[in-house]
Amino acid sequence: MTLTAVHSQKSTIDRANIIQVLTSGLSRVAPGLAAMAAEQLFVTVFRHKRPPREEAWADGAVRISVPSRHGDLAAWTWGNGPRTVMLVHGWAGRGLQLGAFVEPLVEAGYRVVAYDGPAHGASPGRRTNIFRLTEGLVAVVNAIGPVDAVIAHSLGTTAVLLAVTRHGFDPGRFVAVSPMADTRTMTDWYGHMTGFGRTVVARMRERLEDGIGFRWEEIEPIRLAATFEADTLVIHDSDDCELPASEGESLAQSMPAAGYLQTEGLGHRRILRDKGVVEAATDFIIKRRSSIESPGRSRTNTASAA
Repeated sequence: MTLTAVHSQKSTIDRANIIQVLTSGLSRVAPGLAAMAAEQLFVTVFRHKRPPREEAWADGAVRISVPSRHGDLAAWTWGNGPRTVMLVHGWAGRGLQLGAFVEPLVEAGYRVVAYDGPAHGASPGRRTNIFRLTEGLVAVVNAIGPVDAVIAHSLGTTAVLLAVTRHGFDPGRFVAVSPMADTRTMTDWYGHMTGFGRTVVARMRERLEDGIGFRWEEIEPIRLAATFEADTLVIHDSDDCELPASEGESLAQSMPAAGYLQTEGLGHRRILRDKGVVEAATDFIIKRRSSIESPGRSRTNTASAA
């Protein structure tokens, strides 16, 4: 079993290296064509198999389907309390990734709802963008009714901010885990991971603007957060290799009512199932305390997840 796992991991790394070599070469010899390829790859969602823990969380839920203009979205509900907490996943994620937050919230009397956005998880589609993800979020809210709080991961935070500014969504109390503050951080990381050069990534950003009909500054989280008045807790890990902790700290600093909690040793995804993080996030919602400390002052070491 160990040999198989190692071989599988090595194969994945080898494939990634081959792709980076090809895209790097294409960026040099045909930057225009590379930008077209980068754009298509950027909006394509690659699904990953749900691990056993997520299957167990799904088994304890009621599965529902939510109509949206981008197809019927898969969703799950736990509990039947009078107040609702919504779980919002990030890019290439799934609602069930946030399943560790369910039990303490249900025990406290909340109903918890998770869903898969357009082209994610068990929902239909192959390509999407932040605007479609935001419209999916709003469709779920319209189906389940008002929410008392939201826990969002990564790009899910941007979807929540856009839903507030563009659709009048009221998130109640808000927990943002591993968010970004500047979209260039995301696209730069994308270029690094795929092998597309900086010039190609810049052209890709322009193509996305022209194709979708927006400007990147309109969706900058740090700009949207400046008028975000909900009580917020931002949690970020110092070892996040996808979005550095400085992103979360900057976002918290730009919010009128935000606290900041930094962890260590959890990265970008394991942070979602760490006991210390789950406790901090759910306490923030359940105990209705004011935002914990000012940005940059709160620190904890919570590398306790299995």
